[in-house]
Parts: sequence; structure tokens; C-alpha cells
Amino acid sequence: MRRSGWSIVETELQAIRVLVDYYDDWKYVVNLSGQDYPIKPINDIRAKLIAEWPKNFIEVIAFSKMAERDPDDAHLARRLAFEIFGTVVTTRIRLPFPRTVDVKYKGSQWFMLTRDFCKWLLSDPATRQIEKLVRYTWTPDELFFQVLIMNSLYRNSLAQHYGREIIWPRDTPSPKILGMEDYERLSASPALFARKFDELVDRQVLVSLARDHGYQVPAR
Repeated sequence: MRRSGWSIVETELQAIRVLVDYYDDWKYVVNLSGQDYPIKPINDIRAKLIAEWPKNFIEVIAFSKMAERDPDDAHLARRLAFEIFGTVVTTRIRLPFPRTVDVKYKGSQWFMLTRDFCKWLLSDPATRQIEKLVRYTWTPDELFFQVLIMNSLYRNSLAQHYGREIIWPRDTPSPKILGMEDYERLSASPALFARKFDELVDRQVLVSLARDHGYQVPAR
């Protein structure tokens, strides 16, 4: 997989297909990275998902809102981009916005999607259509599922919060590495998971989260 490329979405779709085809005992698919960690006890996470069912936890921001928030956001220009030899190449060519499908949505690549929505996206022709429209753009993993759900019968199934706590320092391209100075914010957050953590930067925050919420303390 390559950050900012289509291969991330492709891998997620493959994982969703395996889950749908071979496993019946789940209701949500949750994508997590090696730098994510739960910030609520497991029973609280289960209770939240049960209470919110059948909502989908995914951040969706209309381009019109994004233009107000960040007029320099790279997605607004809709430039042609593609993966080649493990690298993502972004060109100056601007792709036209289609008239038949509204692709002017984006959001975080992190989500918790219902089994019902996942089954639908694997079978509906809209998935292939939207893939063609966003595949050759920059960071399609921040576009694909957003555009797909907003052009489906599930558009009104969005939860109020997409379930992640991420701190973005001003004028930086990457999230903050979370530490003990963020513990109060993590405790008060409505999110179920947070990122980014790095035990080489601050191991104590992971130890404290594990101890306070009933998880195994990470080994050194």
C-alpha cells in the first residue's frame, strides 16, 4: 500500500469482501493502524456501537465547507494523480467534476462501517462508478467512502462523530504524536479510538490508557 494512493482503498475493499464472504458474527468493520489505540473500555465501545446501530461512523465534509475551512485543501482542485512503481505522482491536470454524481465530499480515512453498508457497496454498481471518478486523484482514501455513502440510501445514517480523536497542529501535514499532556482531552473525547501514538516518544500515555481502561499494558 502507498500513502495517498488508491492501493489503500483497494486493500480495504479486499478486507471488507473477506469479512462479508466468510464471517457472519460482526456488525461493524473498524479500520485501525499500528498507531491507533482505544481510549474507552471495551464494554463502553460495544455499548456505543450497539446504541448507535445502524449508524455509520465516517467523517463527511462537503467541499463547500472545506473551502471555507481550508481554501488550499488539495482535494478542491481535483488534480489527476496516480500510483507508479510505489510512488504517487500528482500532476497539474485538473479533472472535471462529473454532472451525474456528486463527488464533492471528503473526510478522514478512518471509519467504522456497518455490515449492511459493506454488503451493499460490494454489490452495487455505484461502487465501480465512483471508483472510476476518484481513483486517479490525490488521497482517494479520504474521498471514496465519503462519496459512496453520500450517493447511496445510507446518506442519512451518519453518526454525529466518526469515532476518532486526532489532533492536527496548525500548519503541519501530520497529526500530533499524543502524550500524557493530551490525557485529559482523550478522557473527555466522545471518540472511541485515538491516533497517533508512538511508544518511543511517549510510552506512558499508552500504559495509562491500558491501566485505566482494562487493557493489557503494552510490553516493552
